[in-house]
Amino acid sequence: MRLFVGVVPPWEIIESLREIKRPSIDGVRWTPENNWHITLRFLGEVQDPGLTIERLFQIKYPPLEVHLGPQTEILNRRILYLPVHGLAELATLVQNATADIETPSASHGSEFLGHLTLARVKSSVAGLRHAAGIPFKATWTVKEFQLIQSTVSNQGSKYTPLKIFPLQRATG
Repeated sequence: MRLFVGVVPPWEIIESLREIKRPSIDGVRWTPENNWHITLRFLGEVQDPGLTIERLFQIKYPPLEVHLGPQTEILNRRILYLPVHGLAELATLVQNATADIETPSASHGSEFLGHLTLARVKSSVAGLRHAAGIPFKATWTVKEFQLIQSTVSNQGSKYTPLKIFPLQRATG
């Protein structure tokens, strides 16, 4: 199974994100709103999802405030995104809990960059240039994260939540 760990914004944030214009531009693929999320850790192909679930249930972290924005930006000349601030510590806990579960297809050595992908282009930033710098700000309290299965097809990726992990204060 191709898996990642992520945070899905609440419906109120999704409603606000819908207001960002997504014009039809040749070469630009807009992320469907049912795929909007913030990846805490991409795991790649995982042979034993049960072990991953067991490890993720061990994470104890309180609900936290997250800030989206303040404007759209371009990453690696191919991705239009909104920065997300406030998830770095949780991403580190997920990384530590799943460090020996990842497969060679998972990303290595990159520092966490909290972001919500809005669009992608195959070859050039030109199609996205008009969309960079659009103001957007939102704040919410993250109360859970999810283990999500990613199924890739010619129609794009389909994300299916496998397990939800509530955030809670550590006891003891």
